[in-house]
Amino acid sequence: MESIWTLESDTESTQEDDKEKDDKEKEKEEPTPEQQQLDDGGYIDYLSLQRFILSCQDIESGGIADRPEDMPDLYHLFFGVAGLALIGDPRVKRISPIYALPQEIVDRLMLVSEL
Repeated sequence: MESIWTLESDTESTQEDDKEKDDKEKEKEEPTPEQQQLDDGGYIDYLSLQRFILSCQDIESGGIADRPEDMPDLYHLFFGVAGLALIGDPRVKRISPIYALPQEIVDRLMLVSEL
C-alpha cells in the first residue's frame, strides 16, 4: 500500500519526473467514484476536505493534527485517516462506518450490524 505521507525528494527531478508528478496531481484532483456517490448535492467539497486533512500531517514526527502546524495526536490521526477512507481517497483502504475497521476485516469476520 502506498503511504499517504510522503517526503519531498532532495534530488533534482527530470522533466519526465515532473510530467509524471503533474499527471498524478491531476488524478488526485478528479473525484473518485466513491466521492461522486457520496455527493449529496454539494454540501461537502471532498477535494477540499482531502487537501485539508493532508495539510494537517506532521511530516517530521508523523501523525495528523486538528489544524496545520498544530501538534498531532492519536485522536486526529484516527479520524483523519477514517475521513480519508470515507470520502474515497484511493490511497486508504475502505472502512466500515459502523465498526471503524477496514471493510475487508469486517467482511472476513462476517460482522453484522443490527441497525
